[in-house]
Amino acid sequence: MDIRPIRSLTGEVYHHEVFLDDVRVPADLMLGPAGEGFQALLNGLDADRFWGRFYKAPALERVVRQLVDYANTTLVAGAPLAHDPVVRRRLAAIAADIAALRLIFYRTGCLIRDGAPLTYETAMAKVYADETGQKLARLGMDLLGVWGPLRAGSPWAKLGGQISHLYLTTLGHTIAGGTAEVLRTSVAVRGLGLAAEPKVAAEPKAR
Repeated sequence: MDIRPIRSLTGEVYHHEVFLDDVRVPADLMLGPAGEGFQALLNGLDADRFWGRFYKAPALERVVRQLVDYANTTLVAGAPLAHDPVVRRRLAAIAADIAALRLIFYRTGCLIRDGAPLTYETAMAKVYADETGQKLARLGMDLLGVWGPLRAGSPWAKLGGQISHLYLTTLGHTIAGGTAEVLRTSVAVRGLGLAAEPKVAAEPKAR
């Protein structure tokens, strides 16, 4: 087994690549039929996407409240930043997104509690959670202006430098556990009943 760390933009390691070579599994330890391990992995990811993102709504809501406090107490041209109608609309819009995200996870959690099958729900929840996090990070960077990129430890960092950290880490969230593009296809096919994308035939290998 070869485990390779993937270093993020923050310099930290949150994800790894795992390579399994020449693996042999005793017959009495197999979790399913031979050759269907990848399908079992995909089925496991349906629930994993819920547990890996269920914290997002309350976590993002805390950041919004900090940004609201910042907007109320930061003066621009002699007036609070919160008096800017564009700032007010963007803060209200992201608050509505987070409220919707919370309800999506409540519904998905109820399905898991009741043992109901998961088809597209966790895919939709993960995409919405990750992209709402990115949207909030961009908003935070815009509100903090030149102080936005400053990281924790800088004496000039606003809000403890957490907006910069959020901005850098949320980029990788749309990859871990299934990319947003793949999960949108899952929602389209398994949730909306749209036709699956046609498979592209592999090009013949040159001899």
